[in-house]
Amino acid sequence: MTPIYSFKELKRQNLEVNKHTNLGGCHLNEE
Repeated sequence: MTPIYSFKELKRQNLEVNKHTNLGGCHLNEE
């Protein structure tokens, strides 16, 4: 297992989650 690969994967997943969270935040703010 290469920690770097895991880190990259985690970072990418985090970005995806961040996008969803940002969208949710915007929707919540609108409401």
